[in-house]
Amino acid sequence: YWCKEQGNNTERIKRRMSAISAFYKFLRRKKLIKENPMEFMIRPKSGLPVVVQTFLTPEQVQQARDWLEKEGDLQLATFFEVGIDTMARVNALSNLQWNQIDFDNYVIDDVLEKEGKIVTLYFGDRTRDFLLKLKKDREEKGINCDYVFCAKYNGIYDKVSTSTLNAWTKKIGEAIGVPTLHPHDLRHSGSQLRKLSGMPIELISELLNHAGLDVTKKHYLREDK
Repeated sequence: YWCKEQGNNTERIKRRMSAISAFYKFLRRKKLIKENPMEFMIRPKSGLPVVVQTFLTPEQVQQARDWLEKEGDLQLATFFEVGIDTMARVNALSNLQWNQIDFDNYVIDDVLEKEGKIVTLYFGDRTRDFLLKLKKDREEKGINCDYVFCAKYNGIYDKVSTSTLNAWTKKIGEAIGVPTLHPHDLRHSGSQLRKLSGMPIELISELLNHAGLDVTKKHYLREDK
């Protein structure tokens, strides 16, 4: 279910389950455990999509921005802008800290991505303005938290979970008539919007921190019909 929320397709979930199963098999060979718990788990059927992949159009992005402005939730609006602009994965957004942001150079450094990869994220003027407004709002309200996106838990401010970010994205999606919207769709949408604006695929792939163009072309760009 967690993988499903992250936007993982069937084949990726199966690969993850195989890797975990291999680890348990190793533990059994070492006689550290008696059984492999993965043997009791049902694996998803091949070829079935786990979640709907959404590529927001420029019109839908503007619709979301208009709704967010009326809603008046600065943190939610900032999350949307950062997600679309940086195209970061949900785990990276959850762990984003203020000290990583270089406002002068429009970059976010030392971001931990999948497979332990450390990457740099880039943003533009609009996102910069939202981040600075959110930072100032926190200071004025006396909210002391190292994380950009935070919530109060047991009286203490801490980073929001990926499940919370999923709920935020779903809330935005429902407001614009896209109830299946999830955080990875912001990544898809950011790449598609860059394609429509004329950015070369090679640069889009680099901003997505992909190892090659194949994944970018297959999963992150769609033909504009």
